[in-house]
Amino acid sequence: NADLDIAYYLFKEDYQSMTLNLGSIIPQNNEYVYEFSIGNEDGDDTAEIDLTYDLTIRTTTNLPLTYSLYMNEDHDDAGATSIIVTNTTGQDADNTYFRTITTNTETLYFRNPTTNYYQLVVHFPVNDPNNNYFTKDYQDVIEAIEITVDSRQFTS
Repeated sequence: NADLDIAYYLFKEDYQSMTLNLGSIIPQNNEYVYEFSIGNEDGDDTAEIDLTYDLTIRTTTNLPLTYSLYMNEDHDDAGATSIIVTNTTGQDADNTYFRTITTNTETLYFRNPTTNYYQLVVHFPVNDPNNNYFTKDYQDVIEAIEITVDSRQFTS
């Protein structure tokens, strides 16, 4: 056994991002639900250090969508609570508007292999009683969602 001061992140990088294009989203009364998970184990390996991570969701603002995010609970369960801490809209350097959604920082301890399961719920409300969205302003408009996980070693 070697006494090494090296730990391997289970994450391949300390900053990971994924983009979802919502090209087929249409106004409806039912929500769109997107599921993902973040963990310090993958079944065979477990992180060898304690980790914290920040979860940020950035979206375009082309459509009148509302968002909620749930961790380790089903959004349909009675009493389920969205974990969104901030939900702001602002412009980038190119004057393009984006919505930025954040949550509290989460900690994963290496002695306790954990996977947090998330449900991102997107609602595109029906604003036309005849549901004629193809003749409305939303035709051919695409919305994008970027999910970013920024992880780092946790030291107490």
